[in-house]
Amino acid sequence: MRNFTTADSATYIELGITRMLAHAPAAAMGPFQFGAAVTTNRTLHERLIELMRLRIAFHNQCRSCMAIRYFSAAATVSEGDVCSLERPAEAENLSPGKSWPSTLASVLPPITCRLTMRTFSA
Repeated sequence: MRNFTTADSATYIELGITRMLAHAPAAAMGPFQFGAAVTTNRTLHERLIELMRLRIAFHNQCRSCMAIRYFSAAATVSEGDVCSLERPAEAENLSPGKSWPSTLASVLPPITCRLTMRTFSA
């Protein structure tokens, strides 16, 4: 399991729930394999995913989420990019093509608050 989760290279924060799941390795492999499949088969660039994650964290005012910088996107997201997410419309370092994650992340939290089981029962 240590090799599968890259435990030796992940940061303490990146390991997050992995530390808890490691107490039941057989049960933990299901969530780990699902996460690996999602990560390896996605089509969005790590930078876009990280910018969107941080913008949602800003909207939710989750301090620990805002403080985390995932290793997979560290080389492509600067602290200047992160600071620009506070006011993306005014950001000089986010071109219109690169600011869509911020726009989408601004719209998602209110939409997700209105979702109910009725939304999915149609």
